[in-house]
Amino acid sequence: KVFYKISKDARDIGVSYTAGIKRPSSELIKKFDGAKGRNNKIAALSKISRNARKLFSGSGFSASIWGHPACGLSLSLLTQLERRAANSTGIKAEGRCRHLALTTCFGHKGHPKARIFRETINMFLQMLQFYQKSNDFPLLVKAWEKARAACITFASEIRGHLSTMLYYLHLLGWKSIAVNVWVDHSGNSWTLDGDSTSPETLICAAIDRLNGLDALNASLHYGGNGMQDGIDYNNT
Repeated sequence: KVFYKISKDARDIGVSYTAGIKRPSSELIKKFDGAKGRNNKIAALSKISRNARKLFSGSGFSASIWGHPACGLSLSLLTQLERRAANSTGIKAEGRCRHLALTTCFGHKGHPKARIFRETINMFLQMLQFYQKSNDFPLLVKAWEKARAACITFASEIRGHLSTMLYYLHLLGWKSIAVNVWVDHSGNSWTLDGDSTSPETLICAAIDRLNGLDALNASLHYGGNGMQDGIDYNNT
C-alpha cells in the first residue's frame, strides 16, 4: 500500500504556494534558517575587516530572504534579519544602536529593511503596470479590494503579494484608497499610475517614513533622546 499525505503548501519557482489558504512562508523560513551559517561567517570576517559587510549585501541578504515579496516578513523576522546585518558591520554589539549601525554602514536607503520595502513596492508597481496594459485590470482591482477587506494588520494574515503590500502599508501608517491610489501618514495622496508620481519618489517617501519610525523607536532606548524627531542623514 502507498499512503499519501496532503501537503498544505507546495513549492512554485522557489517560493511557497498555498492557493491562498495560509501564509506562503515555509520556503522563506527554510532559506532564512539555511543562511544562518553563511551570515555567521560574514560576521566573523567583519571582525577582521569591516569591508566584509559588502558580503552581506551581495550574498547574505539575498540568500536569507529570496522570494520575500510573495509572503512578506513578520516583525520578528525583520528584527532577526537586522541583527544579522548589524553583526556583519563589525561594530561590537555592546552599546550599539542597531538602527544607526545599519544606516551608517549600509546607507539610510540601502539597509536591509529599506531594501525589502523597495523590492516589494517595485514588484507591485511592475505588476500594476502589467495589468493596466492587459484586459485583466478589473481582476486585479477585485483581488485588491478582497485583500483590503480582510484588514491585514498581522503577518499571519498574509495570503500573497497583494496582502504583503497591504501589510507593509499598515506598518508605515499609510492607507489604500484603491489599488492605484494610496494616502500616506501626512495625508498626501499618491496616484501610482499618474504622470506626476515617480516610482522612485514614492519608494523614497516610504523609506523615509520607515526610517522615521525606526528612529522614534530607537529614541526610547538608553541614550537615544533626540532621535525622536528624525535624523538628518545627509549632514550627520
